[in-house]
Amino acid sequence: MIHIIMKSKKLVKVVILSLSYNQIGHAREYIDNLYKNLKDSINIEIPISKDTSKTLKEKAYRPLNIKSKTFEDIKYLKFGKIYKVIRKIDEFFYALKFYRKVWKIYRKEKDVIFYFTEYEYFSMILFSLFLKIKNKRFIIWIHSASNKGNLFYRIYKTISLNLIKYIVGKGNRIVVNGELIKNILVNEFKYKENLIKVIQYPSELTKPLPKISKEKARKILGIPTNEKVVLHFGILREDKEIDKIIEAISLSKTKPFLIIAGKEAFYTKEKIKKLLEKYNVKKYKLLIKYLIEEEIHLLYSASDLLLIIYKEGSISQSGPLSLARNYLLPVLASNIGEIGYYVNKYNTGILIDQNSPREIADKIDYFFSKKISFKMDIEKAQKIFSWKNASKVYINLLEEMI
Repeated sequence: MIHIIMKSKKLVKVVILSLSYNQIGHAREYIDNLYKNLKDSINIEIPISKDTSKTLKEKAYRPLNIKSKTFEDIKYLKFGKIYKVIRKIDEFFYALKFYRKVWKIYRKEKDVIFYFTEYEYFSMILFSLFLKIKNKRFIIWIHSASNKGNLFYRIYKTISLNLIKYIVGKGNRIVVNGELIKNILVNEFKYKENLIKVIQYPSELTKPLPKISKEKARKILGIPTNEKVVLHFGILREDKEIDKIIEAISLSKTKPFLIIAGKEAFYTKEKIKKLLEKYNVKKYKLLIKYLIEEEIHLLYSASDLLLIIYKEGSISQSGPLSLARNYLLPVLASNIGEIGYYVNKYNTGILIDQNSPREIADKIDYFFSKKISFKMDIEKAQKIFSWKNASKVYINLLEEMI
């Protein structure tokens, strides 16, 4: 095993806890990149369910005697308006089983830091409180400081963020993906500023793929090479505003070619096809599934503009947005939360304020008619938010905790 010798000359192990690592997607991509960039400096282990596929070397994993489970929207839509409540309850009880298995393995180990990356809030809070009682250290990655949404979500998130504030004390830390999230936690929820570390969301594919021209990528995907192509990529959750995007494409004077790619969730393939038919959108390509990295590479290479249109409650960073840096791909994004803050500060695209189909359409037309280039600014952001820089911040964070 590889260890980092910290300032205190002690050895440390980081145990990454993710309830969604068993799925192919941004959660796994982030953890795999974290491991690859830090494995020569830090001893990292990833507890996984016994049936989870492995994308890293065997020594990275600690298999648990528990089967994996997914909590995608599509499995719970049959419960109607309370589907999110049912899903959270399901997540809560599964997570408790997962954490019990984790504790069984690591309870006797010293100099271990547990890093919660993907979780259900209440179960994570209970386990982190237990760890605190047992004098074990931990880091909690807070993806979003928003408590906006329906009544259930507002109550759930407000209680969770306030409980975390009291549980995280001396010796433990919070990680956030941007200054805006940190400011909300400090100013609105009264978190202690010195316990929060800002680590921007670096994102890249886990395996190197040869650069491909836009023309060639489009030919492989079956897209006419002369089209103006806009891409929506990611899990098709309810907050992704797919209905407004499709309506906007129908209103656009540019009439761009639309790609919608990602795993079914609230928006199913059938629902998307009905929306395309409703708004008479003819030029499109659907890849409604988990995409392998070669397919993601083609989609980003073939596109002119990435659409990051989220509802107001979604103020965390975005994996597709961060990945766009590697392709120098500009974005059209909602001016909300950390997404809006990032795009505005680093000038990596165009922002919309209302999320209305008309405004989305007008901004698409503006982008293509003015032929705006964001290349130089995206290149600057690419250097700032690299895994090399993120790795340095992680090492500094762990040195503070020892």
